[in-house]
Amino acid sequence: MQWDYGPLLDPGVNWIGPPYDWEVRGPTQGEHLHFDKLSTDRQTGTIELYLGQGSDGTRFANAGVGLVLQSTVAGVGRIAPVVRVDRDWHIRTWAWLSGHTRGFCKQIVQDASGAVMGPQGERTVELWNLTSQSDLAGEDSSTIVLDLRTTVALSAGQVFYVTFLVGVETDESSGAFIGYSEAHAHIWARVQFWTANIAGF
Repeated sequence: MQWDYGPLLDPGVNWIGPPYDWEVRGPTQGEHLHFDKLSTDRQTGTIELYLGQGSDGTRFANAGVGLVLQSTVAGVGRIAPVVRVDRDWHIRTWAWLSGHTRGFCKQIVQDASGAVMGPQGERTVELWNLTSQSDLAGEDSSTIVLDLRTTVALSAGQVFYVTFLVGVETDESSGAFIGYSEAHAHIWARVQFWTANIAGF
């Protein structure tokens, strides 16, 4: 982690690209996660999460990158990541059991104490959320610009922390006589840059 307090934000739009200041790996939960993929690289802003076929129960994983910023003026900060996201998922079922798969991305802006800043320092965009007793599959690619924009009140000289996260979840079942379900979830994301716009009071 870099402790140079990152770029100083003057009024107007600032563009902040990699390398970023830190990486997030976790939390994770569930069996067989060591067979799956969880990687981050703050130097390029890339994140990859993959939950393949596992076992009974729920599994999830989160990962991301972040940066530390400082406002030079008091005002309202609007911070948005420009992110390329590739994603794919599937559910495979037999008989009466269902499977579940979910993927999302999130931005969180926190103050020095770790508290989420107001009025809107946290924003989540759900990429997919599916539960089915039928076979399903899908994939998609997109660039997300404004969907994750957060708005926070800043004082002059305030240091704050911005984190972009992706998360995946699966829930599967198996039974010798009543069927089975399998699910996978995969997200590859790259934070191309952040925009930060500070409007002074």
